[in-house]
Amino acid sequence: MAKPRHRYVTDGVWKRIKQQVTFCCSESGRNHTYQDLVDGILHIIIIGAQGDSDLRNLKYPPYATLNYYYDTWRKNGIWDKILKLVPGDVKIKLQCAV
Repeated sequence: MAKPRHRYVTDGVWKRIKQQVTFCCSESGRNHTYQDLVDGILHIIIIGAQGDSDLRNLKYPPYATLNYYYDTWRKNGIWDKILKLVPGDVKIKLQCAV
């Protein structure tokens, strides 16, 4: 049984992100919400995940999906906007991971 995923971005923070960040398209018809994608990307960066085996027992989207969105959002500036809005404790974890 998969463990519940850790939420790096709470619903309150996510509400602020959605208000200030324009994503390229709607979430309708997607298997994963943008909040799930952001949480998964943060998890990969913080724990240093190398692939699906590191995410296997957690309820995150697949590694390839997370990598695709990270690359896309980083190239078009969305990732920088998201990082400005994540809580301070998450920023500290990100800095320690790099």
